[in-house]
Formats: sequence, C-alpha cells, structure tokens
Amino acid sequence: FVKPRVPCYNICGKTQMEAKPKRPLTVWIAQILLLIFTLVFSASIVAAVAGLFGSATAINIGFLVAIVLNIGSVLALVAAFWGMAQRKPYGRWIGVGMLSLIFVLSIIGQIMQPAGPIKPYEYDNSIQRWSAGATQVVMGVLFLSLIAYLAFASKVTNFFTPTEPLESIPPPPPPSFDEEQTDGN
Repeated sequence: FVKPRVPCYNICGKTQMEAKPKRPLTVWIAQILLLIFTLVFSASIVAAVAGLFGSATAINIGFLVAIVLNIGSVLALVAAFWGMAQRKPYGRWIGVGMLSLIFVLSIIGQIMQPAGPIKPYEYDNSIQRWSAGATQVVMGVLFLSLIAYLAFASKVTNFFTPTEPLESIPPPPPPSFDEEQTDGN
C-alpha cells in the first residue's frame, strides 16, 4: 500500500515548489561576474605568492598588505556567490558591495593610471579615442544598472525573501466521512 504524495500548501494556496521564485537574470549575471572576479583576484594572489618565493629580495610590507587585501577580496566574493546560491540576503548585499567596490576601483584606475613597466595603450587617432570612451561609458552604465537591479529590483527581493519552512505550513484539513451526505436518496 503506497500512499499518494499530496503536495503541501502554504498560506497563499501555492505548493512549496511554486512558492520559490525562479532565479532572476540579474542574479545569474551577478553570480557569473562574481566568479570571474574571484578568478582574477585568485590569479593575482598566485602570481604574487610565486613572485614572493621566487625572488631573493627582502619582503616589502606593502606587498604583503596587497596579498592580504586580495585574499580578503576573494573571501568576500566567494561569500557573496555562495550566499546568492543559497538565497541568503547577506549574499545579495555582499555582492552589491563587492560589485560597487570593483566599479569604484575601476574608475579610480582609469583616472589615476598606476606607473609600472606596462605602458598604457596609445590610440592612433580621435575615432579610436572616442570609440574607447563610448565603450567605457556603455559598460559603466550597464554595470551600474546591474548593481541597481541587484539592490532594488522587486524580482530580486522576492527571490531573496525566505519562504516559509515546510514545518510551519499547516496541513490540509482531513476528509469528512459523514454518513449524512445524501447520494440521491
């Protein structure tokens, strides 16, 4: 004797599967970007540690601070990705904070280009300069739009709103087997 599986209903009358909204496209894109930035920061940590052990020079304190900051950034990016994957509100807000920080740091990097062995790209004519500037503006607007949607969109808010646990959903009422029912007599 196998009992048929009866779907559990929540207060709104929807089944438990219907109560969880699908992952919005904004969350997918944010998680993909978080993974990409995690890989970039991880690669810089690996390169820095390899350079640290590969050279015979004295260890610079600024170099160690940069490694520690990169490790902290990777941990925050992983926490944001994992929190978003688990539908936790902290993942959403850490993700918004990290994407905002990356955006601000990229703007600062464009304004104050660091000195180093790699020279910045020089454009040959004004069309290349204007095209590069327009591309950066479009990418910046898209990135800011992603951050704004992740922070304020109602679909994203519904996605991160916790659903009722299965134990708190009241069971359906039992069937009635009253003999007083009339069946045509």
